[in-house]
Order: sequence, then structure tokens, then C-alpha cells
Amino acid sequence: MGKTLIILNDPPYGTERSYNGLRLAISLLKTEGEAVRVFLIGDGAACAKSGQKVPQGYYNIADMLGMVARLGGQIGVCGTCLDARGIADAELVEGARCSTMAELTAWTRWADKVVPFCGPAGPGRQPASNAGARAFMTRSRAWAAGWRAPARACRP
Repeated sequence: MGKTLIILNDPPYGTERSYNGLRLAISLLKTEGEAVRVFLIGDGAACAKSGQKVPQGYYNIADMLGMVARLGGQIGVCGTCLDARGIADAELVEGARCSTMAELTAWTRWADKVVPFCGPAGPGRQPASNAGARAFMTRSRAWAAGWRAPARACRP
């Protein structure tokens, strides 16, 4: 039995990373003996907002998450990321639930394979050179060193 954790860090629309990550999750769940967990973090948390309106003929990420849940997949959404985007627990699609970094850690240890779907440095922040990449990473590390996540209690 395979155990796969898929991490989505991109918004529901604007890139196709979350779309493709959910396509993989659905395909794996249709394979006998596969267990899949999907964790939405950063801008990926917006994928779980119910009531998304998209043009006819365009994919709907919320519907795709619903299919993951109906096929037996588990969906966790970073609680801190939900708060940062003003999304309440009651606004999540059916089958998705507020989660924590501790649960992402446990899911990572559970998985045989961890498949992240995210950009290299975030939208609009891809450095044009290696020197730019080093400078970006230095600034990011300096910021992260002083940052502490706010406490958030989620329902089990």
C-alpha cells in the first residue's frame, strides 16, 4: 500500500500547480491500495474555500478537493494560513478541515512519498540570476529567524 502526501502551496487559480496536484491525488486515490493526504499551506489554503465561482468550462478547485474527500483522501488546511487570508473554518469545502504544522509533520513522517506543488520562490519573486537567488534566500532566512507563528487552536 502506497502512502502519499501532496502539499499544495499555490493559489487555486493563476498557476496550474494546485490543479495538477489535485489531478495526481485523484488519480492515486483511484488506484487500489493507495492512501493520499493533501495539505494546503500558504496561498494553497484558498483552494479549500467553498463557493468558488469560475467561468463555465474552467476547472473548479473546490470541486476537485471534494472529489479527493469522496474518494477517501484526507485534506488538512494550515490554520495560520486560513487566518491570514480571512477564511473561517465554516467556509471550508466539505471534507477539508483546519490543521496545524504539527499535523503536517506527522503526515510527512507517515508518508512513503511527499510531493510538493509549489514555485521556487513564489509568484513574482523568481530571481533572474544565482546572485539574486542567494540574496533572496538570505533575506528570507533573516526574516524567518525572527518570525514566530501565532498560536491557533483548530477543531480535531
